[in-house]
Amino acid sequence: MMIPPQFLDELRDKVLLSTLIGRKVKLTRRGREYTGLCPFHHEKTPSFTINDDKGFYHCFGCGEHGDVITFVQKLFGLSFQETLRKIDADFGLNIYGDHSFEELRRSHYMQKALQAKKEREQREKQKAEDDY
Repeated sequence: MMIPPQFLDELRDKVLLSTLIGRKVKLTRRGREYTGLCPFHHEKTPSFTINDDKGFYHCFGCGEHGDVITFVQKLFGLSFQETLRKIDADFGLNIYGDHSFEELRRSHYMQKALQAKKEREQREKQKAEDDY
């Protein structure tokens, strides 16, 4: 399922990673980064680091790494579409505007189909001209 990249970029820009992860993990600020216990494995010493400037998290204990979307997806075991809906609902972003996810997806596919049709018509026209 294809989602326009601008929606993903907007979501990543609007959701501060430390705020999202801070809801599940007790975080301590260390300079520009935050550290805490990794939610993906059991540990006693914090090895989980979050960098809001770069927009990613990394655990030096288990190797988990990702962004806002992958964190929610891995933590809750959700599909990609469910993850986007959860983040949208939890943070009230309204990234889909007045349109549903399905409408946006259909719109994207409709644009692709119209583009393909136009290209096909151009090829047929060119072939007809070449045959003439």
